Amino acid sequence: MAIEVSRKGVVRFGLYELDLEDARLRKAGIPIRLQQQPCKVLALLVSRSGQVISREEIQRHVWDSTTYVDFEQGVNYCIKQVRIALCDDARKPRYIETLPRRGYRFVAPVEIEQAVEQADGPPTAHSDDATDPATTGKRRRTAFGFYAVLCAVVLVVVAMFSLGGHFRRPARPSADKIVLAVLPFANMSGDAEQDYLSEGMTEEMIAQLSRLDSRQLAVIGRPSVAKFKNVKTSVEEIGKELNAKYILEGSLRLAAGRIRVTAQLMQVSDSTVLWTGSYDRNLSDILAVQDDVARVIAGSIMTHVEPKPRNRPAGARPPGTDVYRSYLEGRFFLSKRTAESIQKAISYFETAITADARYAPAYAGLADCYTTLGYYGFLPPNDAYPKAKSAAKKALALDDELAEAHIALAGIQRDYDWDWAGAEREFKRGLELDPGSPRAHLWYASYLSTVGQPQKAVVEASQALQLDPLSPLANMTVGLHLHYAREEEKAIVQLQKAIEFDPTFAVGHLSLGRCYEAGKNYLEAISEFEKAVILSERSPVTVAALARAYGLSGRREKAQMLLQELQETSRRRYVSAYDIALVQFALGNIDRGFDSLQSAYGERSGWLVSLNVEPRFDVVRRDHRFINLEARIGIPRIPNSSPFSLN
Repeated sequence: MAIEVSRKGVVRFGLYELDLEDARLRKAGIPIRLQQQPCKVLALLVSRSGQVISREEIQRHVWDSTTYVDFEQGVNYCIKQVRIALCDDARKPRYIETLPRRGYRFVAPVEIEQAVEQADGPPTAHSDDATDPATTGKRRRTAFGFYAVLCAVVLVVVAMFSLGGHFRRPARPSADKIVLAVLPFANMSGDAEQDYLSEGMTEEMIAQLSRLDSRQLAVIGRPSVAKFKNVKTSVEEIGKELNAKYILEGSLRLAAGRIRVTAQLMQVSDSTVLWTGSYDRNLSDILAVQDDVARVIAGSIMTHVEPKPRNRPAGARPPGTDVYRSYLEGRFFLSKRTAESIQKAISYFETAITADARYAPAYAGLADCYTTLGYYGFLPPNDAYPKAKSAAKKALALDDELAEAHIALAGIQRDYDWDWAGAEREFKRGLELDPGSPRAHLWYASYLSTVGQPQKAVVEASQALQLDPLSPLANMTVGLHLHYAREEEKAIVQLQKAIEFDPTFAVGHLSLGRCYEAGKNYLEAISEFEKAVILSERSPVTVAALARAYGLSGRREKAQMLLQELQETSRRRYVSAYDIALVQFALGNIDRGFDSLQSAYGERSGWLVSLNVEPRFDVVRRDHRFINLEARIGIPRIPNSSPFSLN
């Protein structure tokens, strides 16, 4: 039975609300960017929750009879944009279900504010039970997944560059450095299920080009270019926003076991097309297509930059199509960074390994999965990190020049093994192999903070920001290290920028709240922590931060209630004792706080490596129990490196 909603109504579902009059979507009160046509599609689906809406009906609802567009592509685009805005998964939908050859159906319970009319029969009460938010996971809008034919195109682009270009934020690379942006490749297959392949093409192209000489070539990172997917923006505008001199764009079409890739390289200054090419191959030849396009780009553009292709290890062979497809699917789900999506990623990586036990990137992906599960508290560190380490070492045994495996192992050695020399060695090796990797620079920056060099960490993280200027994660990381360096005003500016790029970025709100807390601005801190709690669906780390702020501001009763919530949650899932310790210290329960820190030590909590620079421990920094804990962890002491005084 259809439900018709007043044009001035507000529809709520889960954490979201859709204002039909203003055509605005919000998550937990925070605006979510959604263009007019996708918003119309969402309004139609929500207003008739539970009913199948055909593609033809969507077409009639969104476009009038005088509009001439490719309606099939238009509907695909709108549905894709709505799913991105709702963090929905077409394979396991929480909101929009695809019914092959029939249409789409909104499957979540909805609440309707203001006038509601039944399409047939007398009025009846609609269920007001909103979907309960899960207590685990951190959801942030993620951009794109995985790599394929675009890699080849990348080298062509690099080869055609002329010297010039620079970044504006936060620092400029040398003026003679080539700056290239690889825009998201368009999926022209008419099948949203193939998005992982076009997104994989984009990311692989970025990765391949980033491995060239970083002294002369800078490739804009994936999160920064993601905002331009399916958006009509001129080359000049994109170049201005990203400070890029060259733009590579393309499309991918998959049909009947064949793949067609088209790409072109453009110069921003005058929109000149410097190179264009297309490839029509069997899907099984996708890696060969990548190599071909890469070589063409290198040969056409690179007069000043010499490509440095990475040789395959002895005896290595290209993976089969099914293996590579499973690997791309794994990277796609890993990028979503939720407990559920990471478990899916593990399944895909294991499928790739079962099919080809010598495919090193799949092991590296598996290592990243378990590291993420341990780092974000989805699994106890003692369960997650040993599995991550085993996978990373297997990847390196198969391919010692795989940068992502070195970076994965470095993170494990830092956060779990507390092997500082080993971590530094692996970080530097990863950066040597892939100097254009923003992730490598961000992780190495965290290592520098760990060993008491937060100012150097800011410089290192800023290199990632040069490579990925619009990335919320890169901006947040720079802000966090400024916080560790006790430069709170600068940190707040940087973190506000991260949230501006993605208002739903829970970790950004969490980090900003920590800066306000450090400045004793507890009202602002509580506001940011409350947003983080909602956006992360009550992840323990955000609940603990809010409890701590309540305690410091004198609202002990609320702090105690949240502390009790954490203790009850720990009976159902892992809650880090490190977070409990921070709440206890804020409440003045010093002995209980140290008991929890001792438990965190037994858990091998990855957060303990930041004891050296974490401002929240200043209140106990001179306690002999704290000094003893630092000594047992073995955090290196760098002479005269501390950015703060404890007089």
